[in-house]
Amino acid sequence: MLVDEFQDTNMVQYRLVQQLSSVHGNLCVVGDDDQSIYRWRGAEVGNILGFERDFPGCTTIRLEQNYRSTGTILEAAGTVVANNVGRKGKTLWTENPDGEPITLEALADDLEEARYVVGQLKQLRQSGRHLRDMALLYRTNAQSRVLHGFLRRR
Repeated sequence: MLVDEFQDTNMVQYRLVQQLSSVHGNLCVVGDDDQSIYRWRGAEVGNILGFERDFPGCTTIRLEQNYRSTGTILEAAGTVVANNVGRKGKTLWTENPDGEPITLEALADDLEEARYVVGQLKQLRQSGRHLRDMALLYRTNAQSRVLHGFLRRR
């Protein structure tokens, strides 16, 4: 049995995995305690944190090489997640270049955020970049409404 995104399982799912794997013990779980984001849906990060205790004899393989991100991004992410309580230690690394420095802009609300993002896109366009080479990524669908409004007006 294979369970992906194990860090986001809830207690019922965890017990089901225990029951289903108890006969043959053929179980593989994939997950990252630092990526647990669904507590509000009942996910228990303790499921993955206690996996080795609850499944003695398991083999843990840490996949620490990152192929997508720059060194700068990994360093920043590592600094943030180092504050997670009870986390399993890991050090992500990459053979990719360091990349561009990270910038942080503290904005008052979603309107200021949209205004800032649209301004950044405008600057990129004025510096010779094409709109077809740009993308906006946002975490929640709710953020799209204000961004769409500002983009339509511009």
